[in-house]
Amino acid sequence: MAVFAMATVCDAQKVTLKTNVPTLAFGAANLGVEFAIAPKWTLGAEGTAVVFNPYDSFYANGWLATGEVRYYTCKAFNGHHFGLYGNAGRFGKLNIGEGFISKVACGGQTAAMAENVKMASVGLSYGYYFKLGTHWSIDATVGVGANYAGSRSDWAFGLGRAQLALGYRF
Repeated sequence: MAVFAMATVCDAQKVTLKTNVPTLAFGAANLGVEFAIAPKWTLGAEGTAVVFNPYDSFYANGWLATGEVRYYTCKAFNGHHFGLYGNAGRFGKLNIGEGFISKVACGGQTAAMAENVKMASVGLSYGYYFKLGTHWSIDATVGVGANYAGSRSDWAFGLGRAQLALGYRF
């Protein structure tokens, strides 16, 4: 009976390890984990660290941590999902120029180059979890919310999360 009980518990605890593939193009390592905590709910965390910087004029030596709780419309790790996320991070320098991203991240203001940049955001996300087989998946997620970057004391509303993750589910 004990063996049966342990097998049932292990089957109910589904876990996905994943990496946000586009971050590799920016020289950053990314690893995340997502746990099923109920039939339609998951809890996830991921971390990103800059390990190689091919674009020295854009950013340098930084990290970003993300936490997210998700509700799946069908069942965990399948189809559409809605979430609540939070990000926190720091970069040695950040050059986001005069474009759209700068205006979103910096409250409508622009920054030529900022040193020792602290970043944070909190918001709502939507995504779709594509099953590629028994274990492999692709998770596409986008989130909007309140974003803070740099030394400014104001927050701005806009894009705060974007992910195209390749995952392996146990």
